[in-house]
Amino acid sequence: MELMEQLKSVFKDGEIVTVYKNKVYDYTINILKPTKNQPYTLVFTDGLSQIPQAVSEKHEEFKYIELYFCLPDYWKIDENTAEFNWPIKWLNKLAELPQKNGSWFGPGDTIPAGNPPKALSEKLAQNHFILAEPMLFKNELTSVQNNNKSIKYLAVVPIYQKEVDYKLRNSAKVFMAKYQLNKHNELVDNYREPVVGKMKFKYMWLVAVTVLILIAVAYVLFTDGSWVHDANEISTPPLPNQ
Repeated sequence: MELMEQLKSVFKDGEIVTVYKNKVYDYTINILKPTKNQPYTLVFTDGLSQIPQAVSEKHEEFKYIELYFCLPDYWKIDENTAEFNWPIKWLNKLAELPQKNGSWFGPGDTIPAGNPPKALSEKLAQNHFILAEPMLFKNELTSVQNNNKSIKYLAVVPIYQKEVDYKLRNSAKVFMAKYQLNKHNELVDNYREPVVGKMKFKYMWLVAVTVLILIAVAYVLFTDGSWVHDANEISTPPLPNQ
């Protein structure tokens, strides 16, 4: 069964349209349109998995891959504007890289959006991509069997410069854990804020209370508790003379 037909069997009733054919590296860029049961637009490659990646034995499971973007159902993917058509253009650029450079892609790899990196659109300030195993489509796309090959789908997720810096300082695993802890997945979100470098408001009250407690404890320790008075030690003023 061809990979495209297999995806149709996974995403029932979903219409798949081929929008670009890369003749140099022999793959296509395709769109899976949203349905009532699957309210997302998928932009994915078909054909990358024909050529094995030059992986080590340790990463053998990523020998055959395909890439995809997950977009909200309102995304005007057919509109030829910079705001909406960048996923098609960038997926084609990214898909060429492993064969062109004799390298390979795996989870946690980051790729700049240009040299130097630039915001993806006026509404999307992210300027890098990170590759991740499916989160939203964990059951459907983690591993697809086709022609006796196990094909891994990797989601392409836009991220901010400060998130790239955080990943480089810590690790892709640590960053992705933080990313998912903030309830994010591969769905592209124009309004997502960076998950690093900014304290969330909901935790600020906890910091404020902690600081006040520490100040109170320090005051007691360094003043011998002289500000505390036992009620029994308060003398009663003498009555006036009759």
